Amino acid sequence: MRGNQPINDGRDIITQDDVSQRIDYLEEDDEPLSQEDKDELTELRQLQEDMGDDSIIREDYFQQYAQDMAEDMHGNSIFEWPSSCIDWEQATTELLIDYTAIDYNGETYYYRQ
Repeated sequence: MRGNQPINDGRDIITQDDVSQRIDYLEEDDEPLSQEDKDELTELRQLQEDMGDDSIIREDYFQQYAQDMAEDMHGNSIFEWPSSCIDWEQATTELLIDYTAIDYNGETYYYRQ
């Protein structure tokens, strides 16, 4: 069953669907929730509200996310000259202007504002 595992595995991207499924699983459990599960549910509801319809991207994966986004937009040409000369650290920093940081489970993630 989807959602039966906590979203604390350090995944690179957490989707709204991941969060919704976990919330549904916790809310539909016939057994009374433990305090740990109640705390997780509260945190997930806040996360769901903050992230809206977007996914959240883990901070240490964000540069790879930027490269993947560029490849999706421009194809494999980003690996060829002159695109291969891109300063991905600077490109990532500039992309982050449109994103907001959020803490989830001790990790920093970003979502689009």
